[in-house]
Amino acid sequence: MGKRALGEILENWGKKNPEEALRWLDERGDKGLRNRMMDGLLGGWADEEPEQAMAYAMEFSGDAGSSHNAVETVLHRWANKDFEAARAWVEEIEDPVKKEDALIDLIRSFSWRDPQKGADLAVEFKDNPRVLREIENMAWRMARTDPQGSVDWALEHLPEGNQRSQFIRRVVGEWADDDPEKAASYLGRISDERQRGSAYGAVASRMATSDLDGAIEWANGLEDGSMKDKALAGVAGQYAEQNPLKASEWLQTFEEGNARDLSVFAFANRIAAKDPQGAWDWAVTIADPNRRNRALEEVAETMLDLNRAEHEAFIRESDLISAETKWQLLDQ
Repeated sequence: MGKRALGEILENWGKKNPEEALRWLDERGDKGLRNRMMDGLLGGWADEEPEQAMAYAMEFSGDAGSSHNAVETVLHRWANKDFEAARAWVEEIEDPVKKEDALIDLIRSFSWRDPQKGADLAVEFKDNPRVLREIENMAWRMARTDPQGSVDWALEHLPEGNQRSQFIRRVVGEWADDDPEKAASYLGRISDERQRGSAYGAVASRMATSDLDGAIEWANGLEDGSMKDKALAGVAGQYAEQNPLKASEWLQTFEEGNARDLSVFAFANRIAAKDPQGAWDWAVTIADPNRRNRALEEVAETMLDLNRAEHEAFIRESDLISAETKWQLLDQ
């Protein structure tokens, strides 16, 4: 009998007695056929009798991955039909490893269908590192359709700190593609200063893709000097992509200081792949020694990636890079 015909027979059998069909597959020992039929048979059973289907899934004799997939299939169907009952089952699991796996599966059951509900559940277990990763994934999916709502949710549910700041920064950066002014209004809600500065740079960069003059005006109008510097650097990086010559002329209007250093750093980093020597020459002009060293190191790395034979001697002979950095770049 062909596999297609056998599959049709099993499918019809499963509609009448899924447990018999599944146990027949177990006894047959054809792992390929069993794996192909498992989701359909077990999922259909879970729709009608989730507790019985779960009992089978928990005793399933397949390999670890297949066993986990069986539990996941039932749990997803069960949660869709009766979330509270599925959750109660998860909470009664005694084995801590299996309980954690089931909790992640329960959260993921809403990952695409209803990320808001999944995220609300996950927040109750946010001390678990695996759950934290799921929270970020679901919140990011929420952000694709409702960036403002996802930021509001993060502000209400995520603890203040780096994770929340990082998430808001990412959302605001993407949000700026569609509504930069609205996205910018949320920047002040990022508590971590480093993440906030990065977000200002991201928003300014997104603004500059469609309205360069407007982005420059917005950045220059910021009252917070540190955030203004980061925003200008964001513009500089984008300006370098669009028109490096014009961008270099713009940078020449900057007075020496933090804004210039950050902007030159961003500019040099963007042009290094196309004009490594020009990027080097600009990096040399950064006033802050630590930032200048980092810029030169990054440009040197790009030079070596582009053409090691051409640039190695130049880097080795330069007195602008420390011996330790040269060793890391050239000899390690």
